[in-house]
Amino acid sequence: MKNIIIIGASGHSKVIIDSLEKMNMWNIIGYIDSFKRESHFFKYPILGTEDDILYIIKKYDVFGGVISIGDNFTRFQMVKKIDRISPNFNFISAIHPSAILGKNVQIGDGTVVMAGVIINSDSTIGKHSIINTSSTIEHDSYIGNFSTIAPNVVMGGGVQIGNFSTISIGTTIIHQIRVGDDVVVGANSLILKNVDNNTLLYGTPARIVKKRYRNDKYL
Repeated sequence: MKNIIIIGASGHSKVIIDSLEKMNMWNIIGYIDSFKRESHFFKYPILGTEDDILYIIKKYDVFGGVISIGDNFTRFQMVKKIDRISPNFNFISAIHPSAILGKNVQIGDGTVVMAGVIINSDSTIGKHSIINTSSTIEHDSYIGNFSTIAPNVVMGGGVQIGNFSTISIGTTIIHQIRVGDDVVVGANSLILKNVDNNTLLYGTPARIVKKRYRNDKYL
């Protein structure tokens, strides 16, 4: 098995590691993290920061890894930084064995798919996105890059979610809806019509609350 690292020691990383361990395809050698001061986290050693990545890759013969950062824009910034330091770094996908993927489903590099997820036929998930626990993405849907689908989200067929967007816990989106880029939908919302770029909305049915921008914090 090839050696990989986890970028970011957090609660989110625990769920990713659970998926990776159950996949039984990779050898996790540890974390890189800029903020943790402990020597270990969730039983794995913290090997250094992203600035040490070239040394870590050489020392441990690292093939690649996964970024475990929940915030979409911060995850994007980390990808850019690693690409700049180590252009040949391989971002791998973590897909929990209990996830159900339909025919012709495509999963982008660096994307994580958690336990109990259902992604039905002819759907596409972009790069470095998060498809969280027990969410359902129906047939012919599309999720962009650096987006997050939270636990227990339900999406009808033909839904399209843009880049850098977050659909929060328990939200339902009816079929054929388009949600733009840089959108945050609050928890337990009901989406009945298309959503423009750069908006924050929530409610049943969801209503736009204000404009938002890519680097706005939401977690």
